[in-house]
This record gives sequence, structure tokens and C-alpha cells, in this order.
Amino acid sequence: MSIAFTLQGAVSRFHDKAGHCDISHTNDGGLWLIDIVAEGKTRTLAPVEAERFSHETSGSGELRMSWTGFPGMAKDISVGVTVRLDTKAPLSFWKLHIRKPSSVRVSEVRFPQVDNLARREGEALAVPVWTGQLLPNPRSVLCASDGARLAWNYPGMMAMQCVAYIAKDASGLYAACDDTAAFRKTFAFSGGKSGKVAFEFVHYPENGAEGREEWRMPYAAILGALHGDWYDAAERYRTWALQQSWAKESRMRRGLVPEWLSETGMWIWNRGRSDGVLPPAIALQEKIGLPVSVFWHWWHGCPYDAGFPEYLPPREGEEHFREAVSEAHAHGVRCIVYMNQRLWGMSTDSWRAENAERFAVKAEDGKVRPEVYNIFTKSPMASMCIATPFWRGTYAGIAQRAIAELGVDGIYMDQACDSMPCYDPSHGHAIGGGRYWLEGFRALSESIRNSDRAKEGSFGGTSFLVKRSSPEPLQEKRGGLDGQRQSPASSGRVRETSSSREEEVSREIRSEQSVALTGEGCCEAWLPYLDAMLTLQVSKERYSAPTDPWEPIPFFHAVYHSVATTYGSYSSLTMPPYDDLWPKASAPREPLALLDRKFSRQFYLEQARAFVWGQQPTLANFLPNQLDDRAEELDYVTRIAKVRHHAEKYLARGEFLRPPQLRSCGEPCTGVARTVESARKGTFPGMSARTGQSAPRSGRVSSESLGTPIATSPFSRLSIYAGQGEHLTEFEKTHPLALASAWRAPDGNVAIAIASVADEPLPISLSWNPSEYQMPSQGTLSRIAETGSIPIEPFQSPPSSHALTLPPRAICLLEFVNESPAA
Repeated sequence: MSIAFTLQGAVSRFHDKAGHCDISHTNDGGLWLIDIVAEGKTRTLAPVEAERFSHETSGSGELRMSWTGFPGMAKDISVGVTVRLDTKAPLSFWKLHIRKPSSVRVSEVRFPQVDNLARREGEALAVPVWTGQLLPNPRSVLCASDGARLAWNYPGMMAMQCVAYIAKDASGLYAACDDTAAFRKTFAFSGGKSGKVAFEFVHYPENGAEGREEWRMPYAAILGALHGDWYDAAERYRTWALQQSWAKESRMRRGLVPEWLSETGMWIWNRGRSDGVLPPAIALQEKIGLPVSVFWHWWHGCPYDAGFPEYLPPREGEEHFREAVSEAHAHGVRCIVYMNQRLWGMSTDSWRAENAERFAVKAEDGKVRPEVYNIFTKSPMASMCIATPFWRGTYAGIAQRAIAELGVDGIYMDQACDSMPCYDPSHGHAIGGGRYWLEGFRALSESIRNSDRAKEGSFGGTSFLVKRSSPEPLQEKRGGLDGQRQSPASSGRVRETSSSREEEVSREIRSEQSVALTGEGCCEAWLPYLDAMLTLQVSKERYSAPTDPWEPIPFFHAVYHSVATTYGSYSSLTMPPYDDLWPKASAPREPLALLDRKFSRQFYLEQARAFVWGQQPTLANFLPNQLDDRAEELDYVTRIAKVRHHAEKYLARGEFLRPPQLRSCGEPCTGVARTVESARKGTFPGMSARTGQSAPRSGRVSSESLGTPIATSPFSRLSIYAGQGEHLTEFEKTHPLALASAWRAPDGNVAIAIASVADEPLPISLSWNPSEYQMPSQGTLSRIAETGSIPIEPFQSPPSSHALTLPPRAICLLEFVNESPAA
């Protein structure tokens, strides 16, 4: 690639030589903008203000640029930039430093800025907002009005340090950072009615670099040409990401994830007292024959989104709660309970008694910014600063008591994968930028797991005591937790429920490795601290506006699936529940009423996404009557759990490969499957209809292919705040009828996961690049069904396609087992 600059040092042309096209051109702006504070006044420095600009090229080919002489500023202020081109890939690496008086603060650095991205056909924007999302035709959003801006903060909902502006059949923009310490930063696109789109990184120096005469970026910003789609961007990022400490020291890679969590066949996400939570899980486990674990909200003694962190005692009382958990353990059912990781209710007694405002996150003006989620009580909540020992000790103490005294198996930490900038100097952390939030989370997770360091402490004047731990002071500590290594979960083993097994569990349950911590979101920086990550983008339609143009993609899974356990879905067959501690006047007449069957395809799609993306299946608001009243839907999710159980080496531990191309065939393949029941038993003749090889032959993708099979179905949008004043929002959505993904297991074998949401038999063809999959030269094509692996046919050269007819709502994997002589 080549980069041309103006006489002021702005990028005038960003050219991809391999793609023979420009990525950007005619920069109307500059390369950087820097906000500084001098003598109490804020000023933005820009390259065009500099009186002198110089540049030189080093012997290694690195370009160095310098700007000096800013009118009205100290003479010793200067800005320097270095740019280096990669010799093996179309990438460039950018760094900036600023020299200044020590009294001058640098609050924000926007660099590098790329103006006027070239307009191309088939544009799309891929961003790793948690699992990932894709925006087709981003100019329709960015250029709809002047001043439009899309920005994402890392670390947090921005799960990885990369974005991709995709151009079909041309070169797009790949932007990333090689920050190994996860400093706070922002990725932003902007546009206007002129039709121009620009991109920039925003960096936040720790403490504004005050007291220092120089600030240097502690990492490089990366700009490059992207040939391909979002998966190509994920693959490029993965090469770097899996070498970083957070991946190497993830709890999954180090074998520290509790065995019961790894073996969970299905999660039940229920709310309220134990009678409506644990017996349904036991009933479902008996039905499906696989371990069921519970993700438990509204167990606590305070109203949801109002009374945090006054979780104790449980709303049903400690004795009844303990007995219910013990009974669930006797049946092999484990549970994790909800605790919000950062919110404190500002109207609670404990807020006043503990003077908790001292330890809350403060904005730049020194004030707390209340957050209101509960539409019934309008209760203000404050985000607590995790860098303070007070908040970590308070939270850890409550969590330790729930684990040690109530017997729960772990804590779900809501809003875990998020970070907040805090400007309170009394907290002892860096102001503005830095990595103090992550260091605080590390210390918090260690405090919860190391319960032997807990000590008795009071919680103000409230009616309960907590064990307030004494967290370690914040300090730089790369990587995850230390501790004895636990054996990875054995493949496919259902939990024993005998009394001897329960006695063994009781002995093990308090060990550091057996305490499960899960959290909302899936940011890379939390991999060393969380055992599993709640990812809800599979249910995007349940919470997004019907007009939201973004589509969910498995961006995070494509990079980190082999080192991360993900679970979660809003997928429910009922209206939402209602917290009985909320105002009675707002309660709906019939919470948990069954939804209309016309929304069932939305349910199937959510479960299908989670399956092909490799997530542990999750079912929300489950009650035993659904086994009869919604038998078809429960059959679907049960089959998903059973197939995943037999495909654990792919869907739990495998590497996510480029999804195969899935197209609709013009007519059913030979040997259309007879019934769904025959598919379950493995007599699925359509699955072996036509397998294409890398050499041309009949049976490759049909020339009559019609593109991805799609349908338009009714969808519902409805939140837990559906009281008497809010009704279900119904809308129609066009969606695929079948989904597919590809996986490489640790043993090198390859499989393709397929899920149909169609009500009728669906003829499809799949195609892929056998060399990209590292497909074996010979072996056996098998099908993994809910009964296990079933051989279909041998192959003597690397397959590149397969045509089949899926039975209604089919769930399976096509497995290519290597039988080459060298295997």
C-alpha cells in the first residue's frame, strides 16, 4: 500500500496497490486534533496552526513528521508522528507524541484521522459491539444529517480493538490498535449530507499527562486495506489477539472454569422466588437428559433496578432459599444469582448510611450522573467506581455471603464488561484514560474467589451484615488469576446425581475454581476473570427498535471462541414476568402468559443463531407447562442441546472458520428426508444427496441456486418493563431460513453446523474453500445428530460443496473426519 501526504502532513491519498484502488482521498481535514488545558483554558491544537512542519524518512523506512510553533502557546509545545508500513501485509502503524510544559494537560488526542473514505458498491460497517454487528449501507446513517457520528468506547461494549469498513469487490478500511494493556480509547466514524465519511481514533492520556513534559502513545494505531468481509477482518485480528495475555490466560484456556459450567447442556433464565425458578430447571433436566443450570434474577430482597446492592436477605428468606438450592444440588442443578457489578440505588437506606456517594463515579464536573432504568419507580442509580476498595469490598462481601451461606454456585455480574471514566481524584486512580477499571475488576474477582480473606463488617445501618473483603490495592498485574489448575471438563459427561456425587460436590464447591463468575458482555479484556460471558445479540430483535438497521454477527466468536465460553438469549415463549416488589398498580394482569404462536419463528431464529455461533443454549422464562403447550418449540431447543452435546469438540472448544456459502436450491435433492423423527434417528437420506469435491464434477453448487433462502415473519419486541402501560410491539422482519457455520476441532477435524427455521423441507447447497478449511484429502463424511455421529459416505479428495434437503427445523453438523495416511 502507499500513503500520500499534503504539505501540512494530512493524508491526501490512502492507496491499496494490491486492490488497485484508493481507500481514501482528498483529505479536507488534518491528521490529528489535540485538546489541551493550559492555565485553566481548553484549546484544540490542529496541524494547520503550526508555523513549522518538517518530515524525514529513517533508514528503516519509517516516516517521521513534526509540527512546532503554535501561536499563543508555549514555544516548547511540539507534536510528532511516526508512520511505518508493514512489509508483508497492507497495514500501516501510527504513533503520536507531544512535548509540552509539565503544567499543560492533554485531555484528548484524535489521531490518526482519515477523511473522505472512497465510495464503493456494497459498503458495510462491521463493529465488535459485544458479539458484533453489521450495518449495510452505512452512508444511509452517517450521511443522513450533518454532524452524524457513530462512536464506540473500548474496553467495554466495544469488545475488541478493531473495526472494518467493507467494500464489496474493492478495498475497504481495516482499523485497529495493538494495545496489549487495554487502555481506554474510542473508535468513531462521522459523516454529513455531503456524502463524505471519515474515521478517527480517540485516545485519553492518563491524568492528562500532567506533571510530565512528554506524552507518547503506549501502542500503535493501525490502518490498512481490507480485502473481503467482516470475517476477513476477524481473521486478521485473531492472528494478533490470540497471542495476547488475555487470551493466553483466559479462564477457559487455563482450565479454571468450573466443570459443571463447561458441561451445562442448557441454561434456564428465570426470575423471582425459588419455586418458580429451580423446580422448572429440575423438570427440564429430567426431560432432556442433560445438565441444566440456572441463571437467576430477582432472587434478592430488593426491587430490581431500584434497591441495589441491598440483595440480602433473599426475598423468600434465607432458610427457604438455602433449602431450595440444596434440593436443586441434589438433582444436579447448579445456579448463579444476579448482582449488578456497578450500580447502587440512590434512594436506598444504605446509600445514605454508607455515604456511598463518596465512592461513586464522578463526571468531569465532579458530580454523579444518575441512571434510571426502572420505569415504574423512576429510581436513580449511581455507578460505583470499581477502583475504590470500598466498592470492591462491599460487592465482594455480599457475593461471598451468597456463595458461602446461601449455597449458590456463582455470581452473574451484570454490566460487567463495561468501563466508566471517573474524574474523582480522591479515588486514587488515574484521571481520564488508563486501565484502572480493569485492574479494579481483577482485584474484585480475586476477592470474591478468595473468600478466606474476608472479614466481618457492617453495612451501615441496614438490617443485614456482609463480609467486606479486603481487596488488594490496585497495581499493574498482567494476565489472569493464579491458582491450582483444574482439569478441563470431560467431553459429553452428564452430571451424576447420586448422594456420593453430591457429597463430593459439597467438598469441592468452596474451592476457588468451583466459584463461577459470569458477566454481561464479551470484551476480550475480561477473559482472564470471567468463566462465561452473557451474549444477547442473538435476540437483538427483542430489544432493538424495529427500524434499527444493524444485524448481529459472530465477530467475537470468530476471534475468541476457542478461549471463551458464551451463553445467553432473551429467547422466551411468554410475556415478561413482573417483579412482585415493584408497584402493584403497574402489574400486568397475566405475567408469563404464552405468546402467540405466530412469533415462534423468532424463537427458532434466536436459538439457531446461538447454536451455529457455538453458544451454550439458553431458554428464558421457562415453566414446565411449556413442555406440552409449546412442545414443538421445546423440541427444537432440546434437539439443539443434544446435538451440541455430541459436537462439543467443535461448538464448545473449536475454532470458528469462515461460514460456508449457503444457497437455496431450485428443487429438493434426491432422497428428501421423510420426517423430523427420521432425522432424529439418523435416517436422513437427503443429507448425503450430493457432495462436491475440489475437482469439477456434477454435484457442486447447482447453477440453479437462488441465493440465501429467506422469509418474512412476525417478530415481537417487549422488555421486562411491560406493565399495564406497555404493549407488545409487533413488526415483520425478513430473515434467513437456514444458518450455517464452520468449525475446526482441536484434533484438526472440520465440521459444518446447520440450523433450519423453516416449517417445510428446505433444499440447500453449501460451498466452501477446502484449502481455507484445511480439509483432509480423504476421510468420511458423517452427520452429528442428537443421537451421535452417523457415517454418510467416504471421500477421496477434499470436498468443496454439499447439497442436501433439510427436514423442517433441522439441527445437525456435517463432520469431515480425517482418514489420510498421515492423520
